[in-house]
Amino acid sequence: MVEGGHRPHISLFHLVLEALAAKRDAREAWRVLALMKQSGTQPDVTAYNLALRAQNGLQSADSLLKEMVEAGVAPDRGTYTAMLRACRMSRDITRALELFTQMEASNPSFVDVHTWNMLLHAIIASGNPQSALQKAAKMAQRSLAPDAFTCSLLLAAHAALGDQTEVDGLVSQMSASGVEIPPAYYPWVIEGYAQGGLMQRAEDTLEA
Repeated sequence: MVEGGHRPHISLFHLVLEALAAKRDAREAWRVLALMKQSGTQPDVTAYNLALRAQNGLQSADSLLKEMVEAGVAPDRGTYTAMLRACRMSRDITRALELFTQMEASNPSFVDVHTWNMLLHAIIASGNPQSALQKAAKMAQRSLAPDAFTCSLLLAAHAALGDQTEVDGLVSQMSASGVEIPPAYYPWVIEGYAQGGLMQRAEDTLEA
């Protein structure tokens, strides 16, 4: 369409980028952004966020974020969550903390339990369970109530440290509150149990 001189509606670009984000097709996402510009359609925050979600590494995500800012498109909450996801995939705790600090300073309204979970997940993925617990303590100080995802991440962190007492206490609290580990987080919790040598817990989680 674009090469034929047509100018597709921006919603069509969004649909294509959404599909590419689901497939994690970074190269094609960049190509679609280029086609948008070629057609005279400036990529908006939705387009950039979808393209960010398609990235498989932090380097390409950072390059895309830089282009976005230079184009005058302000990052929103979705931008930061996509970037924190890229930090998790690249296991880069330094960049994750930097982005979160930047978000807190420039857009405090974006700081909620979901973005905190994204940060904690990135920290745990980088192999720093103790740092994750320290950050979780700061989250609690700000009166943000943990959800099932937060509890699962804390469980993974305590498990990775081999802290049987904390693990047992948290499991009891979750059970009493009716909180269950979301299926997507089972691998992280089981990996934590394995790292901490809590093999019975790992087996119980597999059987659940």
